[in-house]
Amino acid sequence: VIGWLAGRTVAAHLDDYASLVFGLVELYEAGFEPRHLREALTLNDGMLRLFRDPDGGGLLFSGEGNERLLAPQRETYDGALPSSSALALWNLARLGLLGGDTKLLTRAQELLRSYGTEVREAPQGRLGTLIALDVLVGPARTVVVAGRPGGAGTRALLRALGGRVPPGPPGGRRRGGG
Repeated sequence: VIGWLAGRTVAAHLDDYASLVFGLVELYEAGFEPRHLREALTLNDGMLRLFRDPDGGGLLFSGEGNERLLAPQRETYDGALPSSSALALWNLARLGLLGGDTKLLTRAQELLRSYGTEVREAPQGRLGTLIALDVLVGPARTVVVAGRPGGAGTRALLRALGGRVPPGPPGGRRRGGG
């Protein structure tokens, strides 16, 4: 439960968790604040626990503690926004690359396998998933800035890198203490 409405908590769904984790990773990469990365990892762990599909290895839209649906749903179609499954896959790949966490990368591969047939049969409806796949299997770029956090030299290096880090899978920029 991560929602709050009119003074009471409300049940969150997979898209709520996946979107929040995605935003926290974006915040981390924008400002290198370790607390954003820690919170993203904590929420991601909760998401994997709460929404795990015990039968198919994927993630269900409505998780543990939410109201029971007649038929469990897995959201894999990307419309105007990426599906919750695509965001979860993207998050797993990015967090795995950021921390060198092979368990997260393996879980990303498992998630992709759980709905890989749908991706192969209708890739045009799975563009968010294909982007996440590129992050997962594409070449990773790493930029290391070694220096005292907050030091003038470190800040100057980060400013110099500003818009010059080559595009590609996120996760190559990190500040110590994360």
